[in-house]
Amino acid sequence: MRVFEGNQDTPTESSRNKVNIVDENNVFVGYDFEHSCCENFGYYFTKKLPTTKDDPLKEDQKSCNFRHEEYQFDTKFFLELNGEKYDEGGAVVFLLKNKWGSKVYLVLYNCHNGYYSHGFEMFVGDKKLRDGDI
Repeated sequence: MRVFEGNQDTPTESSRNKVNIVDENNVFVGYDFEHSCCENFGYYFTKKLPTTKDDPLKEDQKSCNFRHEEYQFDTKFFLELNGEKYDEGGAVVFLLKNKWGSKVYLVLYNCHNGYYSHGFEMFVGDKKLRDGDI
């Protein structure tokens, strides 16, 4: 798995202001990173499965060191988190595993007042498996 963060210097418009996570099986998760005011959004990896949006999700982010290239998406796993912490926003979770069975979770989150959302999508090759807004 590799992580690509686009910015204004990224050569194609379709990859600007996005984060794209791609594994060796051509499974792709993309997340819209265009910023508006009054929101707190992003992504992180964790070894602890978050159970609600109100979990202290980012606490173990700094200690979540792993070899990205060893992990692949489990395309059957997807979790939407519920709770009050993120106002009108939300969070979604994807699972990555390595060949030894170790797990890492990718969390996309967005806290906002109801006006700003960020789209996400998951593809296997050209086939869309999931999409939505948080």
